[in-house]
Amino acid sequence: MKDNNRKRINRLIKIMIEVKTSPRQTVPFLISKLGISRTQYYKDKDDLKSIGFEYEYSRPQKRFIITADKDLPVNSLTLTERLSLIMAFRQLSASGDHIL
Repeated sequence: MKDNNRKRINRLIKIMIEVKTSPRQTVPFLISKLGISRTQYYKDKDDLKSIGFEYEYSRPQKRFIITADKDLPVNSLTLTERLSLIMAFRQLSASGDHIL
């Protein structure tokens, strides 16, 4: 795999992780954290949308809201199972293990 593709894929994964685990950050803060331009951020957001991960920033709620995520179909899981998965995902992310 080319180095540029690897960097792009890593960046897309980082965006997904940030939106999922730290939804209460602003778009400018996320862009700064990722070290990318605003234009690149919106291109990446469109790329994520094309693979089934859609989100938006809600100004009234001051947070990211995931509107579609084909990554993990959780419709058949109980609330307890969903919360367990969320907590496990956050723990892995906090420990620096971003390979799931």
